Amino acid sequence: MAALGFEAQQYIQFPGFESVPAGVGAVTTAPGTYGFVALFLFSGAMELAVWTQDPKKEVGNFGDPLGLSNIFGYDEDMRHKELNNGRFAMFAAIGILSAELLTGKPSRWWGAGKPPQRQSGATGEGGMHRPPIAH
Repeated sequence: MAALGFEAQQYIQFPGFESVPAGVGAVTTAPGTYGFVALFLFSGAMELAVWTQDPKKEVGNFGDPLGLSNIFGYDEDMRHKELNNGRFAMFAAIGILSAELLTGKPSRWWGAGKPPQRQSGATGEGGMHRPPIAH
């Protein structure tokens, strides 16, 4: 969800937030700061009131609201897959955030939303060529 959010913010802006830059700069620019505070308070309230840990369940088990365990089953192996996918998603979000902080560019690497150009040449047949990073 975080990685999807990093990309979606390049194209979607809520009314009243048109002047807020995409990326990390949104947190430090008003009214983006107000939106961040509102999201922080809302998610904190949800954590304290709704998404609480049931002492009868294993740690991190918040149930299955979509009922997918009825289709795929839920055992120790599925729990490990779920945890590993969550860890991978955190690394993906950290990677996108780190790239933005390092380059100063939002997560949209390819310019105005255009897909990358496939070219043959230096990187091999059909290789991807990224634009050079400005220093």
